[in-house]
Amino acid sequence: MGACDISFTIGKKASESEVKSYFEKQKIIDREENGTQSGYSGDFQTVDRVECHFQRIFTSRSEAMEYCLEKASKWDYVVAVHYHDVAPPITKTELKIKERIVKLNQDLEQMRLIKKTTGFTKCSACGSRLANARLRRKWCPLCDNSLLTEREESVFKKKKELVETLNKKLLTLREHARQKLIQKQGLKNVKTLVAGLGAC
Repeated sequence: MGACDISFTIGKKASESEVKSYFEKQKIIDREENGTQSGYSGDFQTVDRVECHFQRIFTSRSEAMEYCLEKASKWDYVVAVHYHDVAPPITKTELKIKERIVKLNQDLEQMRLIKKTTGFTKCSACGSRLANARLRRKWCPLCDNSLLTEREESVFKKKKELVETLNKKLLTLREHARQKLIQKQGLKNVKTLVAGLGAC
């Protein structure tokens, strides 16, 4: 007996009675598309009811989905919640950060490539003498150890940490922009998510 994610979205802030009506309609649609199945159809036929958790409005669909999947009960009920459906435009600052991340990732990839095709490289971990002609990347094929020099390893680590820092900064900027847009638009952008676990 497996479980799979099932969901549908209502394009407005639906009331409890509307959600229950949409839920019944979805069961009919699933029955028409998949046939009548009492077992493991992986759709809304495998759950009995919907519970509405309208105490709060989630800031994104992914946050709402995570909550629904956590609270739903397979074979028994799915959960309905409200969430803000906002997509703030990308700012110039975010674009610059994204471009910098792409450039850093390209640099990291280039650092791992073997550029010379003659001679040998010795692995410091297992002591193997490796022909550069057969190597494509700076990893030992025998023990999976890095073949970067100490200096290269230090530069690689710093660049990788910078990528992580920039990614966090980008997420913070995105979330800040989302919150500003949510405050500005109020309840205009609220939708309803019905989701849970279906048996499949």
